[in-house]
Amino acid sequence: MNTPLFSLNQAAKEAGKSTSTISKYLKNGRLSYVSKDEGGYKIDPAELFRVFPKTNSEHIREKKDRKIANTSENTIEYIQLQAERDILDEKLKMREEQNSDLKNRIEAIERERDDWRDQAKQGLRLLEDQSKKNPPEKIEKGDETILRAGGGESRLKAISGEILAALGIILCLLMFAMVLTLYL
Repeated sequence: MNTPLFSLNQAAKEAGKSTSTISKYLKNGRLSYVSKDEGGYKIDPAELFRVFPKTNSEHIREKKDRKIANTSENTIEYIQLQAERDILDEKLKMREEQNSDLKNRIEAIERERDDWRDQAKQGLRLLEDQSKKNPPEKIEKGDETILRAGGGESRLKAISGEILAALGIILCLLMFAMVLTLYL
């Protein structure tokens, strides 16, 4: 495994010394080097730290630097998570508003259904009252029932409980279709 070598400037920076101090140590032999060429000295990091050991304060500084790096990464992650949470909160608020709107629409549809049911019952009562006063004569012709009232003929389809049930089913299906279209 090849360890990167330090130049004179890099060695001075890593050891926390001036370049002149590192140069003196190299020249008097207290600090050895791997090679010297046009680019300058090439110093092994292990040799540099043998001669200039890292002090406890340098270790503390490195730990702080790592901690700051971790903290900044955590801060970025925190900001990202906070932004995601804000987006999700906004989506939740929209869904709650939609849910409230749908509940209001369903209540309105139910009120309308009840009004139609009441009108149908009222119409049935009117027909029953008229038939009690002057009972019509029923004449069956195919699928139609012809009612002959006293004093003249009028064609009325017989209204029964089956028709009311069919109206109720139709209204329920309409309500279900409206709710589906709102969600889609």
